[in-house]
Amino acid sequence: RGEDFEILVVANNCTDKTPQIVRDFSASKKRSRLYNIPGKIGKGGAIKIGFKKSKGDWACFVDADNSTPPAEFRKVLEAAKAHHCVAIASRGIPGSEVSNSPVYRSILGRGFHFLVNLIFGLGIRDTQCGAKVFPARVARALIKEDFSSGWEFDVELLWNCRKKNIRIIEIPVIWTEYGDSKLNLMSIPEMFLGLLKMRLSEKL
Repeated sequence: RGEDFEILVVANNCTDKTPQIVRDFSASKKRSRLYNIPGKIGKGGAIKIGFKKSKGDWACFVDADNSTPPAEFRKVLEAAKAHHCVAIASRGIPGSEVSNSPVYRSILGRGFHFLVNLIFGLGIRDTQCGAKVFPARVARALIKEDFSSGWEFDVELLWNCRKKNIRIIEIPVIWTEYGDSKLNLMSIPEMFLGLLKMRLSEKL
Protein backbone atom coordinates (compact mmCIF):
# COMPACT_ATOMS: atom_id res chain seq x y z
CA ARG A 1 0.00 0.00 0.00
CA GLY A 2 3.01 2.26 -0.38
CA GLU A 3 3.72 2.41 3.36
CA ASP A 4 7.02 1.65 5.05
CA PHE A 5 7.04 -1.61 7.00
CA GLU A 6 9.17 -4.46 8.28
CA ILE A 7 8.41 -8.11 8.95
CA LEU A 8 10.30 -9.80 11.78
CA VAL A 9 9.88 -13.54 12.15
CA VAL A 10 10.90 -14.82 15.56
CA ALA A 11 11.20 -18.59 15.28
CA ASN A 12 11.50 -20.28 18.66
CA ASN A 13 12.58 -23.90 19.06
CA CYS A 14 11.18 -24.78 15.62
CA THR A 15 11.21 -28.41 14.55
CA ASP A 16 9.92 -27.73 11.05
CA LYS A 17 11.32 -25.81 8.07
CA THR A 18 10.10 -22.36 9.12
CA PRO A 19 13.58 -20.82 9.68
CA GLN A 20 14.88 -21.99 6.29
CA ILE A 21 11.74 -20.85 4.48
CA VAL A 22 12.09 -17.40 6.06
CA ARG A 23 15.81 -17.25 5.26
CA ASP A 24 15.12 -18.05 1.60
CA PHE A 25 12.31 -15.50 1.43
CA SER A 26 14.33 -12.79 3.21
CA ALA A 27 17.36 -13.19 0.96
CA SER A 28 15.73 -10.92 -1.63
CA LYS A 29 13.48 -8.93 0.74
CA LYS A 30 15.26 -6.24 2.76
CA ARG A 31 12.16 -5.61 4.86
CA SER A 32 11.97 -9.19 6.12
CA ARG A 33 14.28 -10.58 8.82
CA LEU A 34 14.56 -13.82 10.76
CA TYR A 35 15.53 -14.20 14.41
CA ASN A 36 15.94 -17.90 15.06
CA ILE A 37 16.05 -18.71 18.79
CA PRO A 38 16.92 -22.40 19.32
CA GLY A 39 16.29 -22.52 23.08
CA LYS A 40 12.74 -22.43 24.45
CA ILE A 41 11.80 -18.90 25.43
CA GLY A 42 8.04 -19.17 24.89
CA LYS A 43 5.61 -16.76 23.31
CA GLY A 44 6.43 -13.98 25.78
CA GLY A 45 10.15 -14.23 25.15
CA ALA A 46 9.72 -14.29 21.38
CA ILE A 47 7.47 -11.23 21.32
CA LYS A 48 9.82 -9.28 23.59
CA ILE A 49 12.63 -9.94 21.11
CA GLY A 50 10.41 -8.80 18.25
CA PHE A 51 9.48 -5.61 20.08
CA LYS A 52 13.13 -4.92 20.92
CA LYS A 53 14.29 -5.41 17.32
CA SER A 54 11.46 -3.45 15.71
CA LYS A 55 12.23 0.00 14.31
CA GLY A 56 8.88 1.39 13.20
CA ASP A 57 6.38 3.74 14.81
CA TRP A 58 4.07 0.80 15.48
CA ALA A 59 4.98 -2.61 16.87
CA CYS A 60 2.56 -5.39 16.03
CA PHE A 61 2.51 -9.13 16.47
CA VAL A 62 0.45 -11.83 14.82
CA ASP A 63 0.51 -15.62 15.01
CA ALA A 64 2.17 -17.25 12.01
CA ASP A 65 -0.63 -19.77 11.35
CA ASN A 66 -2.75 -17.21 9.45
CA SER A 67 -5.71 -17.64 11.83
CA THR A 68 -5.99 -13.85 11.65
CA PRO A 69 -5.56 -13.19 7.90
CA PRO A 70 -3.76 -10.08 6.63
CA ALA A 71 -6.94 -8.18 5.74
CA GLU A 72 -8.28 -8.64 9.27
CA PHE A 73 -4.95 -7.73 10.85
CA ARG A 74 -4.97 -4.56 8.77
CA LYS A 75 -8.27 -3.57 10.43
CA VAL A 76 -6.63 -3.82 13.85
CA LEU A 77 -3.65 -1.72 12.72
CA GLU A 78 -5.86 0.98 11.20
CA ALA A 79 -7.95 1.17 14.37
CA ALA A 80 -4.83 1.61 16.51
CA LYS A 81 -3.62 4.41 14.26
CA ALA A 82 -7.01 6.11 14.19
CA HIS A 83 -7.41 6.09 17.98
CA HIS A 84 -3.70 6.42 18.89
CA CYS A 85 -3.86 3.50 21.31
CA VAL A 86 -3.35 -0.24 21.71
CA ALA A 87 -5.70 -2.27 19.50
CA ILE A 88 -6.25 -6.00 19.82
CA ALA A 89 -8.08 -8.48 17.60
CA SER A 90 -11.13 -9.96 19.28
CA ARG A 91 -13.26 -13.05 18.72
CA GLY A 92 -15.60 -12.20 21.55
CA ILE A 93 -17.42 -9.03 20.50
CA PRO A 94 -20.22 -8.35 17.98
CA GLY A 95 -18.99 -8.37 14.40
CA SER A 96 -16.43 -11.13 14.93
CA GLU A 97 -16.65 -14.50 13.20
CA VAL A 98 -15.00 -17.74 14.31
CA SER A 99 -14.83 -20.85 12.16
CA ASN A 100 -13.38 -24.35 12.38
CA SER A 101 -13.13 -24.10 16.17
CA PRO A 102 -14.25 -27.12 18.26
CA VAL A 103 -17.02 -26.62 20.82
CA TYR A 104 -14.67 -27.43 23.70
CA ARG A 105 -12.40 -24.55 22.63
CA SER A 106 -15.34 -22.17 22.90
CA ILE A 107 -16.16 -23.49 26.37
CA LEU A 108 -12.54 -23.21 27.49
CA GLY A 109 -12.28 -19.71 26.06
CA ARG A 110 -15.34 -18.49 27.92
CA GLY A 111 -14.14 -20.09 31.14
CA PHE A 112 -10.71 -18.54 30.77
CA HIS A 113 -11.99 -15.04 30.15
CA PHE A 114 -14.40 -15.34 33.05
CA LEU A 115 -11.38 -16.07 35.26
CA VAL A 116 -9.37 -13.23 33.73
CA ASN A 117 -12.07 -10.66 34.37
CA LEU A 118 -12.81 -12.08 37.82
CA ILE A 119 -9.18 -11.81 38.93
CA PHE A 120 -7.98 -8.76 36.97
CA GLY A 121 -11.16 -6.88 36.07
CA LEU A 122 -9.78 -6.03 32.63
CA GLY A 123 -13.20 -5.91 30.99
CA ILE A 124 -11.71 -7.41 27.82
CA ARG A 125 -13.68 -10.10 25.99
CA ASP A 126 -10.71 -11.75 24.26
CA THR A 127 -7.22 -11.38 25.69
CA GLN A 128 -5.72 -14.33 23.80
CA CYS A 129 -6.30 -13.67 20.11
CA GLY A 130 -2.84 -13.62 18.54
CA ALA A 131 -2.99 -10.25 16.80
CA LYS A 132 -2.19 -7.06 18.68
CA VAL A 133 -0.92 -3.58 17.76
CA PHE A 134 1.03 -1.17 20.00
CA PRO A 135 2.49 2.29 19.54
CA ALA A 136 6.25 1.67 19.46
CA ARG A 137 6.86 3.82 22.55
CA VAL A 138 4.38 1.65 24.48
CA ALA A 139 5.94 -1.59 23.25
CA ARG A 140 9.43 -0.47 24.21
CA ALA A 141 8.25 0.59 27.66
CA LEU A 142 6.51 -2.75 28.19
CA ILE A 143 9.52 -4.91 27.34
CA LYS A 144 11.33 -3.46 30.32
CA GLU A 145 8.91 -5.42 32.52
CA ASP A 146 9.39 -9.04 33.54
CA PHE A 147 6.89 -11.27 31.76
CA SER A 148 5.95 -14.92 31.89
CA SER A 149 6.77 -16.89 28.77
CA GLY A 150 3.63 -19.03 28.47
CA TRP A 151 -0.06 -18.67 27.60
CA GLU A 152 -0.57 -16.06 30.34
CA PHE A 153 1.74 -13.61 28.56
CA ASP A 154 -1.13 -11.84 26.77
CA VAL A 155 -3.01 -11.24 30.02
CA GLU A 156 0.10 -9.91 31.71
CA LEU A 157 0.86 -7.65 28.74
CA LEU A 158 -2.63 -6.12 28.77
CA TRP A 159 -2.64 -5.88 32.57
CA ASN A 160 0.57 -3.85 32.44
CA CYS A 161 -1.06 -1.56 29.88
CA ARG A 162 -4.02 -1.02 32.21
CA LYS A 163 -1.71 -0.21 35.13
CA LYS A 164 -0.02 2.43 32.98
CA ASN A 165 -3.43 3.87 31.99
CA ILE A 166 -2.87 2.95 28.35
CA ARG A 167 -6.08 2.74 26.36
CA ILE A 168 -6.94 -0.65 24.83
CA ILE A 169 -9.65 -1.21 22.21
CA GLU A 170 -10.97 -4.51 20.83
CA ILE A 171 -11.57 -4.92 17.10
CA PRO A 172 -13.80 -7.73 15.79
CA VAL A 173 -12.09 -10.02 13.31
CA ILE A 174 -12.81 -13.03 11.14
CA TRP A 175 -10.74 -15.82 12.69
CA THR A 176 -10.19 -19.43 11.62
CA GLU A 177 -8.80 -22.21 13.79
CA TYR A 178 -5.79 -23.99 12.28
CA GLY A 179 -3.86 -26.94 13.68
CA ASP A 180 -4.15 -28.72 17.00
CA SER A 181 -4.40 -26.85 20.26
CA LYS A 182 -2.65 -27.91 23.45
CA LEU A 183 -5.58 -26.64 25.49
CA ASN A 184 -7.87 -29.16 27.15
CA LEU A 185 -10.19 -29.37 30.14
CA MET A 186 -7.24 -30.08 32.42
CA SER A 187 -5.81 -26.68 31.42
CA ILE A 188 -8.43 -24.78 33.44
CA PRO A 189 -6.92 -25.46 36.91
CA GLU A 190 -3.45 -24.61 35.58
CA MET A 191 -4.79 -21.40 34.03
CA PHE A 192 -6.56 -20.41 37.24
CA LEU A 193 -3.48 -20.99 39.41
CA GLY A 194 -1.25 -19.14 36.94
CA LEU A 195 -3.55 -16.11 36.88
CA LEU A 196 -3.96 -16.13 40.64
CA LYS A 197 -0.21 -16.36 41.19
CA MET A 198 0.36 -13.47 38.79
CA ARG A 199 -2.21 -11.30 40.55
CA LEU A 200 -1.07 -12.11 44.09
CA SER A 201 2.58 -11.53 43.26
CA GLU A 202 1.81 -7.82 42.84
CA LYS A 203 0.47 -7.61 46.36
CA LEU A 204 3.60 -9.04 47.96
